[in-house]
Amino acid sequence: MDLEALRIFYVVAREKQITSATHHLGKTQPAITDRLKRFQKELGIQLYVAGKHGIVLTPSGELLFQKAQKILSDVENLKHALLVKNETKGHLCVSTTHALTSQVVVRALPRFRESYPDIDLTLLAEDKPVDLNLRESDVLMRPHMGEIPHLEQRFLMRFHLGLFASPEYLERNGTPKTVVDLENHIFLSYPENIVQPHSSVNWHLSLIKKQKRAQIITNSSHTLQKAAELGLGILSLSKEAITLNKTKVIPVLPDLEGPIVDIYYICLKNSRDDARINAFYDVLKKYLEEKGFRGNQDE
Repeated sequence: MDLEALRIFYVVAREKQITSATHHLGKTQPAITDRLKRFQKELGIQLYVAGKHGIVLTPSGELLFQKAQKILSDVENLKHALLVKNETKGHLCVSTTHALTSQVVVRALPRFRESYPDIDLTLLAEDKPVDLNLRESDVLMRPHMGEIPHLEQRFLMRFHLGLFASPEYLERNGTPKTVVDLENHIFLSYPENIVQPHSSVNWHLSLIKKQKRAQIITNSSHTLQKAAELGLGILSLSKEAITLNKTKVIPVLPDLEGPIVDIYYICLKNSRDDARINAFYDVLKKYLEEKGFRGNQDE
């Protein structure tokens, strides 16, 4: 069986759309379509049909999709096991959210490069998690993914969310004294219909029943912060991000406690002894501790 064609089929079936799969596979839509046609011809089986909003797997396609993850995972695990992994050199790929990349990870990079100059580092900044089973990344930095037996999930840091705005915005629009006052203010937020970095990203939208003013919505955490600094509205941000980035905003309703978001350093259990993976974790953890972020999930 053509393992590369199987991998392409698996990603397309997982995404339920060929267009979405192009991002993960790094291939054009015509190239993917052509490869899948040849794969189905080779197998003598129809694996999917075109649906209204993407592809629909046939019963044979469903069966292959269920088996494909284990087959591909076993192949990637074998490749990984054959590589030398007790040395701090080679390539390391880390996937995390846009916000974590710009607020935390990039600030620890100078120390990492100085300590481990022989590790080639790739940072994937995207809010949608990649597939560790297919080695699309070596590490994920995300909220806890639930009890998944084959994953090693190490606590990294805790974020305390709150509301913030620039002094200029509050001077022009008034400072809210109560939650009800927020109805007359502009909120900066993420779109509701896209993959979000964590489940609490738009928690502030639930504070009020009806917004009386037009809002500003974007899927870029960097844009949200810049918009707040420019006096365009109130945003949800972690107190830790404010400290690390010296963002020019001040608390709004400082006694209002927002959600807590715990971030974990996640890899496959069979990779937990990989020296490169552990080196990056150690540098991040030490950097955060030196900045005073010693909180843990037991607090």
